[in-house]
Amino acid sequence: MILHKNRGMFLETILNLTCNFYIKNNIAYIEKKNVELKNNENKKLAKGKSTVDYWGCLKGMFIAFEAKSTHGSRIEKSNFKIHQLEFLLKIKKSGGIAFYVLYFFVENKFLIVEPEIVENFMIEDISISYLNIKKYSKEVELTFPGILDFIPLISY
Repeated sequence: MILHKNRGMFLETILNLTCNFYIKNNIAYIEKKNVELKNNENKKLAKGKSTVDYWGCLKGMFIAFEAKSTHGSRIEKSNFKIHQLEFLLKIKKSGGIAFYVLYFFVENKFLIVEPEIVENFMIEDISISYLNIKKYSKEVELTFPGILDFIPLISY
């Protein structure tokens, strides 16, 4: 798998700032999971499948989420990896907190989406449009200084 440098860096930067804010203020412990890389013919490749981008603990509960962003108004179905979706569904079934954070650049909107909703879209659609997914999502406002305070919007 080839990693596309800088794809989704805005969302990742915002989420890293948010996680650091949560840790600093003893709200939650959430960290970015680093993907182990190997060099192959002048390309950086992932050593294996990763679970999800972020995981940690919120009020004694395991929390995990995956971040996806698009410069358009649709996110292609191929951007949602089956093993990541299955991981998030297992976390929810085990009593943990699991969701996706989606960022649509054109609309400048951040959404929290349950994995079950993504699963339903993946069965039915080729891509997920902002107009369709927003009906089943919770919008998160970006606040100063670059914090995406999603904890009040998630169920736990």
